[in-house]
Amino acid sequence: MARSRADYADLANIEAEASVLGAVYCRPELIYEVADELKPEAFYREAHRLLYTVMLKLAQDHKSVDIVSTTEELRDEGLLNRVGGIQFVTHVANSEPTSAYWKQHAEIVKAYARRRALCDVADAIKGAACDLGEDVDMADIQSRVASVAMNDGKRDAQRTMLEELMDYTAWEEKQAANGGSGILSGFTQLDIVTHGWQPGELIILAARPAVGKSAFALAMALNMTLDARKQVAYFSLEMSKQQLISRALANKTGISANIVGHPAERQQSDWDAITAQKDRLAKATLHLYTENIDTPLKIYSKARQAQGKFGLDLIIIDHMHLMTSGRKGDGTNRTQEMSYISRQLKLMAMELDVPVISLAQLNRGTEGRDDKRPRLSDLRDSGSIEQDADIVMLMYRENYYQRQQTDEDIVEVNVAKHRNGPLANIAMKFHKETSSFEKIPYDAQYVPASSVPV
Repeated sequence: MARSRADYADLANIEAEASVLGAVYCRPELIYEVADELKPEAFYREAHRLLYTVMLKLAQDHKSVDIVSTTEELRDEGLLNRVGGIQFVTHVANSEPTSAYWKQHAEIVKAYARRRALCDVADAIKGAACDLGEDVDMADIQSRVASVAMNDGKRDAQRTMLEELMDYTAWEEKQAANGGSGILSGFTQLDIVTHGWQPGELIILAARPAVGKSAFALAMALNMTLDARKQVAYFSLEMSKQQLISRALANKTGISANIVGHPAERQQSDWDAITAQKDRLAKATLHLYTENIDTPLKIYSKARQAQGKFGLDLIIIDHMHLMTSGRKGDGTNRTQEMSYISRQLKLMAMELDVPVISLAQLNRGTEGRDDKRPRLSDLRDSGSIEQDADIVMLMYRENYYQRQQTDEDIVEVNVAKHRNGPLANIAMKFHKETSSFEKIPYDAQYVPASSVPV
């Protein structure tokens, strides 16, 4: 039996709700930040909910959010008496003398809203469990609980166009403020093409084994966490944490990964350089996960915990072809399983509102061609990967096929699909021993003029 709103009287903090609204009156431009944190349904008290909705409408119309404007808007909507008249609006405006604590109080409002939502889900689960006439849909139950866990005011299944436009306006202002860039990879040529990785994007980085995709993903992660101070969750299904750290130290010291990974072979100068880079690496906002992460649900769970504990800007998964769906029966149909995995990774990017970079394998189709540069059709096991991805990058290394190791080991990164931007082919020098990459000037012989982004 569904509960009435009155049943939740103890699961609300009216003072915190009023404080958040009062903070907006103290600093009207704060409404855009509050809108990014709270949806109207998070307010338990109806009058607060209606007043906040009017505030959002005024902001969307680029009008000042002040006592006079909100009072007039409430009157025009026929809601002024319903909220308690001018006296109520004035009371809310005077309830908070400063905007300094709005974030803390908004978290309180969200926490109580989440508790109320959990009660609703618990009632629904109990009803399903007690209904002996129907099978219990465990996937639906997991989805309901996950939905509540994620429902922090930024997403809602039933949103008005006003709320969507509020989100869009906040996005416009943020994009204008940061020059339109997302999270930059640290590789200038690539960032010119992509404008950085955007929230909600699924980016696929695909190559044949040993071409350098893991090294490139880790190099990007180091750039983003050491230089840009972004919070990155790095999930590796094929390397241990010790191997990842060894590669990271090789990247930053310029010492061969073989020497870094075998301390007995180090010289004293190696020890000194590695110790210095350890101090730097200790400051990286990089979170490594290598255990119990073989399904989309397990990765989502870990990522959600990281988002709650550290904040989360980006996820890297190495790699999706080592994952399983976690669903019974999928193991007999790999194409169907990979379709499910790629779709779940895209949904995770959208639900967590962060970019997800997933590495992927290419099939052997390149081996039989004269030009062995990969194509989108070479993505292994499923065409759904290309369909779900916003960006697909295909890596190619000539020396991989020539079985050569030279100082000029060139890697091409072909942006072969870009849902919201141009395509391009970018070349970099690859130093395999140190898992590092070096940019090549546009006028170098390795970069044809047609590949330079305009």
